[in-house]
Amino acid sequence: MIGRHIFSFRKLLYLLLITALSLLILKSLHILLPSEDKAMNTNDVQARVNVLPRIFTHSFLEEKQLSNNFIEHSSHPIDNNCFKTVIMKSIPATDYLKTMGLEIISDPLDLKLQVHPNMLEKDAEDIFHRYISELHAECKHHVRLGNVTDGGWDMCVAGPYIPAFSSCLVYSFGIGDNWSFDDDISKRFGCIVRSFDPSINSTNHQRSPGILFYNIGLGSNNYVSSRGWKIMTFSDILKMCHDENKIIDYLKIDIESFEWDVLEEIQHSSYSNALTNVKQLAFEVHTKELDQVQSSKTDLVRYWKILHGLEMIGFRRWYWHFNLWGFFPSRTLEKYLSCCYEIVYININYIKKAEKW
Repeated sequence: MIGRHIFSFRKLLYLLLITALSLLILKSLHILLPSEDKAMNTNDVQARVNVLPRIFTHSFLEEKQLSNNFIEHSSHPIDNNCFKTVIMKSIPATDYLKTMGLEIISDPLDLKLQVHPNMLEKDAEDIFHRYISELHAECKHHVRLGNVTDGGWDMCVAGPYIPAFSSCLVYSFGIGDNWSFDDDISKRFGCIVRSFDPSINSTNHQRSPGILFYNIGLGSNNYVSSRGWKIMTFSDILKMCHDENKIIDYLKIDIESFEWDVLEEIQHSSYSNALTNVKQLAFEVHTKELDQVQSSKTDLVRYWKILHGLEMIGFRRWYWHFNLWGFFPSRTLEKYLSCCYEIVYININYIKKAEKW
């Protein structure tokens, strides 16, 4: 009996000691919550928000220019406690963008990775896959919208690329049976989402208060396919929706190999400003290996020219990943490559606009 009492007493001491040490550690890290009778001041809120994970849900940072001398940032980070920070214009815009987690890290216009017709086929294949996996920009603050796996897309939420809540606009081409991206970006940021896909056998309808579905496909010209699908160009779709002069926060294209024709048409169409108002451009590219056909050097040169054309008008690649289901054995390089890459670009013209603040 005495032994049992001693054991219980020791156990109690151990528990008390662990509790005391835990409280000391928490206090030293300054993460104890304030008492109910102590008001949380602005500095307390700011300090705690700075250590929170940069995950933006329906509460996020909005940017707007108040005057030529000030920029105000407003947020509702925790418990609806609002705070405001005023940054003087004397801070260089580039330094300010770095504090927001955004930086240009390479220049694709230097043509260090260029695919051209005069090179060997194996060199063309090697350079193209190296080129497509090179990043031009770094966005430290980003979110995954939709599924973690297939169907989800990454969005940069730094500096001028943070969508304005309830006034952002998204175009989403290619749904299939996966609405996770469209639903998530609409709910999280309050964006109006225009969703397009003629292959899911659905009529035009309003899926939710923020999502409008159109039974239309994206193509390089206007026509009706052999399956009866209505296909339109991007510029004509913008005109149809009266959005040709509106900012598009995110344009997503996932249309199974037709992206090459579409991107080429957009760059060479008479409506040359089709991508001017697009802040972020996301799409999945597919080489011919998707259909178990080897991409020729001519194909790879064309792919490179289309992507480089986007870079020429100000788009920079900040994110990519290959589709794990798209690996194939290269016939020229004796290694495995991927036929399918998901890529996200930012339009750096909006950084240049921010530098004019």
